[in-house]
Amino acid sequence: MLLLAGDLAVGTVFDIGSHRLSEREIVDFGRAWDPLPHHTEPGSAPALRFGGVIASGVHVLAVFQRLQVDAFLRRVAVVAGMGTDGMHLLAPSRPGDVLSGRVEIVAVTPRPGRDDAIVRTLGRLSTGTGTVVFEVDARILVRNA
Repeated sequence: MLLLAGDLAVGTVFDIGSHRLSEREIVDFGRAWDPLPHHTEPGSAPALRFGGVIASGVHVLAVFQRLQVDAFLRRVAVVAGMGTDGMHLLAPSRPGDVLSGRVEIVAVTPRPGRDDAIVRTLGRLSTGTGTVVFEVDARILVRNA
């Protein structure tokens, strides 16, 4: 049974699992979608500035989205995504990092005269050492019946 908007309590946190980044994955994603040297060329000067290649922000967002869909959104009566009010890359994501995610319910705003609500969430990815590398403040439309 899917969770409806009324089932989502402010302050509830959903663990969405984790994903280990490999250098090969970072380079392959970078070459396909964000071909800058610090994502695609481990020995380049830009990459060396970071101590090696780092994941593209688009890649980190994609990792978050996959984890979120598999562990949270498939359990919720989502009508549609409504956008983000901010996405922040707080630290580089590197080969070998295990990115663990969570989604917190920040607000549930029923829409009068409709059977749905706007649900605001705060999503995060952190490394195994607890460094938060990614945050997104998002809104989704969720059925209430």
